[in-house]
Amino acid sequence: MSTLQVQIFDLWHAGSGRGGDRDLDRLVVRDDDGLPYLPGKHLKGLMRRAVVCLETWGHAKAGLAEVLFGRPEPQGQGRIDVRDAVLSAQEAAWFLQQPGAVAELFVRRANVRMNARGVAEPRGLRSIELVVPMTLHAPVVSCDHDGESWRTLKEATGLVRAVGALRHRGLGRARLSFRSPEA
Repeated sequence: MSTLQVQIFDLWHAGSGRGGDRDLDRLVVRDDDGLPYLPGKHLKGLMRRAVVCLETWGHAKAGLAEVLFGRPEPQGQGRIDVRDAVLSAQEAAWFLQQPGAVAELFVRRANVRMNARGVAEPRGLRSIELVVPMTLHAPVVSCDHDGESWRTLKEATGLVRAVGALRHRGLGRARLSFRSPEA
């Protein structure tokens, strides 16, 4: 087993698909203790896309993404399983022991939806919950740790520049790196 380290440098949002109270439209996904995490399915999708880019550019063997990650449909089985990225056990324990510390991991941002004339639309005030920058760790299971596949995975992590929702709008700037079992 290896570990994928996800260093997140900006505010980020991994959506839960739920809204909060009246003044919060989009909540982040949290574990049972209320701590934020980045779903493994999301990370696996980002890595798959990066490997496909390497294939397209001729830097990886054609079809490697399908071998590593499986077919895109839900039943597709690949040789790599990316688990949820979470805080280290020590960091999680610290936040859970400090009164009110977990709440400090989250911020709220609001924006107003404008029409083409620059006028606020009715019910256009939207708010989103974001998470502060942090480093998360995701176990990666059943991965070949030698040969071309491993080298390609390590290279692909460098292509992922942001994680979470709204990453194309400037949220979740990140750096991914693998820690192999030998490292």
